[in-house]
Amino acid sequence: MIMSYYKKVILTAILVLYAFPPLFSENSGLRVHMVLDKKVYCSDEEINLKIFVKNRSAETNFFTVYDNSLHNTALYTTFQPIVFDRLGREIATTVPYRVENRQLKDILSDLPSRRIELGPSESFVYTVNLNRLYELAPGGKYRVRGYFFPDMEKNDTIQSDNELGFMLIKPRMEALREQPAMSRDVLPSETVLLMLSAEKKGQLDRCLKYIEIEKYISSFPNFVRIYNMGDMEERQRTGEDFKKYLCRERDDYLMDFRIVKEETDPVRSIAFVDVIADRFGVKYTNRFRYRFTLEKSDKSSLWLVTGLDAKIMKGKKK
Repeated sequence: MIMSYYKKVILTAILVLYAFPPLFSENSGLRVHMVLDKKVYCSDEEINLKIFVKNRSAETNFFTVYDNSLHNTALYTTFQPIVFDRLGREIATTVPYRVENRQLKDILSDLPSRRIELGPSESFVYTVNLNRLYELAPGGKYRVRGYFFPDMEKNDTIQSDNELGFMLIKPRMEALREQPAMSRDVLPSETVLLMLSAEKKGQLDRCLKYIEIEKYISSFPNFVRIYNMGDMEERQRTGEDFKKYLCRERDDYLMDFRIVKEETDPVRSIAFVDVIADRFGVKYTNRFRYRFTLEKSDKSSLWLVTGLDAKIMKGKKK
């Protein structure tokens, strides 16, 4: 019984070998590998498949390639990639001799050819645009398998050692048109975030770039009275003193903050940003709720801080 079983196995193996001969017969030293630059392509761009042939034997190997500069048919001779869909069906081809149901051997004599010599460890690369070989459609998911024919007369075939998948999407311009425009405007809350982050890092002079001094000074009674009543020279001097005041090193330095609310009135180009801020205290932090007023700058269309209201809150224990 056991002997009968093994006889069946051996017979089956023999039949398989006859039905499917080895891919690497006379050119077993050559190996084929394929590469695609990416997995997703727009339907109007080239899908350049690179097919590498490497001689891994200790002897020199030869094969023939055909010039395809004048003959589109020559694109599918020595190198024959096959593209198929998710169900394993080959996609409709555009190769002339295949469309016409002609045998390749009938047209090889009309194609210029050259012999390629590969020494040990040397490689040869062949690049072909799959869009020139197959009718590929947007939305399709495909796989490609490669076959290499070193000698077309002997019909000796080497299959690539890998299989690649790729997908097609809409044409590039159409895809770009459908993408929503990304807004690059800085939000009012982002301006406040940048200003307070600079203060927290001790980069106090950087805070001034987010403030419109002429309006912001109105939130500070000790400066605004002198500023409003003074002449041009005194206003300028008061403005400089105000900048120094803002950039001073404080004992109650900023420890932490979080933005809790943002309101924007696009009609008046005004915005309000609420912040909870903790400043240094001995036992408890000095906590404030700040409401920053921001306005759009006419010169740069950026949000600048123009006002401040502060309310004292209960600090947290350190």
